[in-house]
Amino acid sequence: MPLDVLLIYPNFTSKSLHPPLGLAYLAGELLKNNISVKILDCSFLTSIEEVKEKLKQFNPSVVGLSFLSPMKEDAYKVAEIIKNTYKQVLVVAGGPHPTVFRDDCLKNENINAIIIGEGEITFIDLVKNYIKKKEDVLNNRVKIPGLYIKVGGQIIKNELRQPISDLNSYALPAYELLPRQYFGSRFSIITSRGCPFLCAYCQPTQKMIFGNKLKFDSAQRVMAKLNKIINNSKVTYIMFEDDTFTIDENRVAEICDNIIKEGINKKVHSRCHIRARPLPSEDLLKKMRQANFTNISVGFESGSDVILKELNKGTSAQDNIKAGQMLKKFGFKVFAYIMIGAPSETKDTLVETWQLIKKIKPFEVRVSIVTPLPGTALEKYCQEKNILNKKITDQEKYHYDSFEKLPIKLAISKELLLKYKKKIENYVKYRRVMTKVKEDPRQILTYSKRLIKKFI
Repeated sequence: MPLDVLLIYPNFTSKSLHPPLGLAYLAGELLKNNISVKILDCSFLTSIEEVKEKLKQFNPSVVGLSFLSPMKEDAYKVAEIIKNTYKQVLVVAGGPHPTVFRDDCLKNENINAIIIGEGEITFIDLVKNYIKKKEDVLNNRVKIPGLYIKVGGQIIKNELRQPISDLNSYALPAYELLPRQYFGSRFSIITSRGCPFLCAYCQPTQKMIFGNKLKFDSAQRVMAKLNKIINNSKVTYIMFEDDTFTIDENRVAEICDNIIKEGINKKVHSRCHIRARPLPSEDLLKKMRQANFTNISVGFESGSDVILKELNKGTSAQDNIKAGQMLKKFGFKVFAYIMIGAPSETKDTLVETWQLIKKIKPFEVRVSIVTPLPGTALEKYCQEKNILNKKITDQEKYHYDSFEKLPIKLAISKELLLKYKKKIENYVKYRRVMTKVKEDPRQILTYSKRLIKKFI
C-alpha cells in the first residue's frame, strides 16, 4: 500500500545526534488525522547514496524535508534523488532554513513548495487536500495559508498563517517513528516553543519560526510525554531542551509535583536550560532537586559585560556568577555554555571569561565560536561592520566547536581563542575528574589507565 507521507531529516553534516523532534510532532499530528507516515532520519546513514536504497522501501505521495541552514546542500541533494526516483512526488520543505531563506529554497528545481514557520496545521491542510485532489493543490486553487508553492514556473506566496497558539490541542509526538538509536540512556524533549528574550545570535530568526508569543505544554501534557518515553524505552536521563524552561515557575512547580507523585523521579534524572537572569526562585530550585533535576545548563556566554551587551544577552557578568553559585548551593551540576569570538572580543575579555569560569567552577563546559546565524541581529551587525568571513562555507560556519575557520574577522588571532578554549576546557575537565575521584576513590584507577593509554 502506498505511503501517504515520508518525512526526511537530511542530517549528514552534523553528527550531534539530537532527535528531530519537530518531525515527531508533525508525524503525531498526521497519524491523528489517519494519514500514514514514516520518518527517514539520515543521521545514521553513511552517505546520501543510501537514501536511494531507503526510498525503494517507500512509495510516498508527499515528502517533507525539514532542515537547518547547515544541512541545506544535503537537503537539496536528497530532493534531487527523490525527484529522480519518484518524479511525481510532491516535495515540500520546512523548518528553519526554508522559513528564513524562502526564495533561496524555492529556487531549487526539485522542491515544489515550502512551509513557513510552524508546520503542523499547514502541512496537514496540504496533505489532506493533495490526497483528495492533487491538481487543486498543484495549481494553488486551494489557497493554503503558510504555503509558498511553484505553479507553472511561478512562485505563488499564499498569506502567512498565524502562529500556533495552543500546543495542548495537538497529538503527542510520534517518538516511536524515530530511530531506536536515540533511545539509549538519554532522550530529549521540548515542552514549550519560542523565547521572549532578544539575544542577538538567535533573534529575530526564532520569532520568524515560532512567532512572538511564548507557548507552553500544560503540566499534564508534559507528564504524558514523559510517560510515553519512559514506558517504551530504557531512558533514564531526560534532557528538557526548552530555551527558557523555568520562566513560568508555577508550571514547572506543577511538573515537579507530578514527577514526584508518579515516582518518575525514582526512575530518571533530568537536566534543563535556564537563564542567569531571571534566576529561578529558591523554592523552585528546591522542588526541582526533589524531582531529581540533577544538572542545569546555563548560557553564560561570557564573563565580559562588553561582550554580553554586544550579544544583547540581557545579563551581566555578576548575574552569571550569582547564578552559578546559587545552583551549586542547591546541589546542581552546572553545565556552562560559553561563546568566544564575538566581534569585540579581546585578550582582556577572554581573561574575564576565564575568571568567570574559575568563580563558577562548572561541572561541564562547552566552548563554541560566536556564529552569526542567518537572519539574526548579529548577522546584520556583522554585515554593517563588514566583518563577516565570506570565504567560509555554510558547512564550515556552523561547526561551532571546530574553530577551523572563524566566521567573523577579529582583531585577535584564532590561536589566542584556541588557547583560552583549551584552558577553560582543561580546567573544567580536571575539576570534574577530581570530583568523581573524591566521590569514589576507585575511579582513580580508571583515570590512571586512560592517562597511560594516551601516552603509550
